[in-house]
Amino acid sequence: GKRALDLGCGSGTTAFMLAELGFDVSGIDISETAIGMACELAKVQNLNVRFQVGDVLNLTDLNTKYDLIYDSPCLHCIVLD
Repeated sequence: GKRALDLGCGSGTTAFMLAELGFDVSGIDISETAIGMACELAKVQNLNVRFQVGDVLNLTDLNTKYDLIYDSPCLHCIVLD
């Protein structure tokens, strides 16, 4: 029953691992291509993971509490002026 959010999930590798560990997982990534791949891979693996295209710097519309938020090495790559 624990909820996890995978930031910068890419094609879903970490999200799938978390789902296999029993988490209710959501993944977000800015790349439509990566999210499309993640959705297809989730179907193939029969895993129920919610993926969405979005900006990890603008998460105001999530309205969900998470027990675990994982940064799939993306935040260290963000450089702001």
